Amino acid sequence: RLPCNAVVCCGPSRLLTTTVCLCAGTSIESVVGSSWDDLSGLTINVTREGALEQPMGARMRMADGVAAPPAACSFAAGARHCLLRVPLPPQSRHPWTPQSPFLFNFTLALVGEKNRTLDSVHSYAALRTVGRLRSAEPGGKELTRLTLNGRRAYLIGTLDQGFWPEGVYTAPTDEALASDLLTLKRLGFEAVRKHQKIEPRRFYYHCDRLGIAVIQDFPGGRGAFGNASVEARFRAELRQM
Repeated sequence: RLPCNAVVCCGPSRLLTTTVCLCAGTSIESVVGSSWDDLSGLTINVTREGALEQPMGARMRMADGVAAPPAACSFAAGARHCLLRVPLPPQSRHPWTPQSPFLFNFTLALVGEKNRTLDSVHSYAALRTVGRLRSAEPGGKELTRLTLNGRRAYLIGTLDQGFWPEGVYTAPTDEALASDLLTLKRLGFEAVRKHQKIEPRRFYYHCDRLGIAVIQDFPGGRGAFGNASVEARFRAELRQM
């Protein structure tokens, strides 16, 4: 499910590089999941759009037989966000790794007065944390190492520039978008560095389900900004990405 205000990006070749959707009324704009530091639960940030004055809440229920209690939250007056906290019992804690890319599928509903459903989506989240570790190396050097789920991880990956003979920046089909990732997985790779391009969300979904970590570049200029408003815009877009 894409947000209703999905941005249209065009490259030098004047080709559409992301999906566009249109919708009206009160709806779910975005659903963003994050993991608790101890990997014992998930937080789901729900963003709504449309009329904000009426009382609203969000409800979530896990799918696929995952043992987790239903979660709910209420939007404060005029607020666009609410946070769903989902504790996971020990038997349902399945951390995501390239070798075991477990995804928590769930249904989320936006509800209004008299418990009326205003919108609903199916989405997913992964139980994972990414961090950095200062590591002492032979010779007295200290290096920064990547951690996945609190453990040092060494990811073997490739540089992915995302060009297509049929559409330059745009994959011809969803199957084509997944095909390169399937090939990488069969060859034993477990990561891609996405070079100077933000892909459609289906690309990241395929990475999640196949067990491929994404090292994402932020497309941007080189050197100093030289303009406070340009730098502020850059940092705002970086946080959004």
